[in-house]
Amino acid sequence: MVSRNYRRQINNSLAKQNATLERSESGLRFSKLSDDVAAGSRAMHIQEERYQTNQQLENVKDLLAEQKSIDSNLSSMHSILQTIQERVLTGMSEDWGDTAREVIAKEIGEKREQLLQFANAQFGGHTLFGGTNNSTPPFTVSDEGKLLFNGIEVEGIWKDTSDGKYYYNKPVVDEKLGTQYSIAGQPAVAGSFFSKDGETFTDATRAVAFKTNGNGGYDTITVNGNQYTNDGNGNYQDNTGATVYTSTDGLNFTDVGGNTVSFSAPRMETTAEVVPNSGDTFADIGLGLKISGDQRADPRTAYQVSFSGLTIMGNAGDDNFNLNPIIGANGTQVSGNLYDLLGQIQEALSEPMDKKALDDMYTQLVALTDDVGMVRTDLGNRMEYLQLTQTRLEDDITNMTALETDLISSDPAEEAIKMKECEYVWLALMQLGSKVLPASLLDFMH
Repeated sequence: MVSRNYRRQINNSLAKQNATLERSESGLRFSKLSDDVAAGSRAMHIQEERYQTNQQLENVKDLLAEQKSIDSNLSSMHSILQTIQERVLTGMSEDWGDTAREVIAKEIGEKREQLLQFANAQFGGHTLFGGTNNSTPPFTVSDEGKLLFNGIEVEGIWKDTSDGKYYYNKPVVDEKLGTQYSIAGQPAVAGSFFSKDGETFTDATRAVAFKTNGNGGYDTITVNGNQYTNDGNGNYQDNTGATVYTSTDGLNFTDVGGNTVSFSAPRMETTAEVVPNSGDTFADIGLGLKISGDQRADPRTAYQVSFSGLTIMGNAGDDNFNLNPIIGANGTQVSGNLYDLLGQIQEALSEPMDKKALDDMYTQLVALTDDVGMVRTDLGNRMEYLQLTQTRLEDDITNMTALETDLISSDPAEEAIKMKECEYVWLALMQLGSKVLPASLLDFMH
């Protein structure tokens, strides 16, 4: 009985000593989750949270690098625009002749192309100002020399301030009949009209209803179901060759009784469509990312990564569904985007100078340059926010690591004391054994 109890005490002492030695060598309070379920479960949760925070921190670092590239490009664009302003003012001076203005116009044309290159800049394999377009340059130029964004003419793009999206007026097209137009007139013209060439307009039965004359009017009209065709001299005849109407402008028609029928020029029917790849992209930086029902990130829970090139290069304006032109103080129609505007300035300098027109163009140039400056200011605020976020995430990781250490790591000083305790217990057991076991063994042998 005494021997059995003694052996149990020795085994317990050895087990405690081995456990203490294992904790000292591994640095862990326990090796199995079952040893401390509460601490182990909490440590696993902290490890998962720290992993996510590390991912968010890497996102922030990548975003900061990208934002620095954006800032560099915007700085270059702003510098180019300021130089162009100086050149325009020089060209507007009466002290300069046509030859000097030709040189200035050529320089502006070169800087115009430089702006386009910066607007198509890339970083890390994707475009900086292309919205969600990461495969092709977002800004191109049409055959007519007009700026395009993802294939849509920028002068036809407007922003809806109610939802923050960019739209263009997409023509309504029937696959068989062509593009849909409306033509207002008296008496009322029933139904819609369609055209494949923008010159001949038919109704749904494909009967010719109107045909333009190339001067803003019509060579063929339909009144009360009857068609009348211009003989080339402003006399509109029926199918028998009799003159029924006369017209000088192809829009207002008078019969022999003095009655007038008027029609408007054809107006293309359109529907507002979101510009392709003009949406925003977001990144998770630890704000509790949430995805809405349309699979888009909630802007309040994520960081907006993208910068729209339409904000930087300009567009047709906010809530401008009708695409009303921008008219300067001197009555000049000026473009709403930098590329087309610089083209206007280049032409104005190349021709006999129209100072009033150049004045309006210069005013618009200053306004668009200021917009680029505002974008840079916004970018600076966002970069500062990212830097603060980086600091916060790094602090969170440090705190979580410390908490995890407290939960699963052993205390070297405490384990050293426990080891000494185990040694003292072991020595005490050995001394006890030397007094108890020999006598017991001799009694057993006898």
